[in-house]
Amino acid sequence: PLRILLTTYTKALINASQQLLKALGVDPDVHQVDVVNIDGIAPRFLSPGWRSRKPLADYLGVQRIADILRESRSRTGSAAFSPDDARFVFEEFKWVILGNGLTSEDEYLKIERRGRGRPLGKRQRQAVWELYEELRSRLEADQACLFMQRIAVASWSVKQPEYDYVFIDEAQD
Repeated sequence: PLRILLTTYTKALINASQQLLKALGVDPDVHQVDVVNIDGIAPRFLSPGWRSRKPLADYLGVQRIADILRESRSRTGSAAFSPDDARFVFEEFKWVILGNGLTSEDEYLKIERRGRGRPLGKRQRQAVWELYEELRSRLEADQACLFMQRIAVASWSVKQPEYDYVFIDEAQD
């Protein structure tokens, strides 16, 4: 029998999706359809060390980046970004670095960043990568992670597909 995954963004959408499937005559239990949000499926593919890390809400990630930027500015007197840029830097980590599975500064320097709305030169990209490494280090020390970091690690860990079909609701999220 086919195994089907329907993943959505929130637990409320899981319930709504299950009701819609039943209204269409699809019983998730009978038809082997798993309806889960990404929080529900990611832990299946994480090592125990990653499963134990606490994923931070996006606003806390932005706050941590702002703290690093403030510290950097007070130490050196200058920086490529100000604490006001924390949201932009966070989104750069989330969509460009983690979203593309980049693992090195060299990869980041080479990738096209279409649609980001703000061009970055080589020095700015190097500064972004330094901030990314600093944040990763601090999060690891705190046994925490960004939510997108957790999803990226889970996706890299998939060895064999469990499903024949995957439907994603709210894929932009």
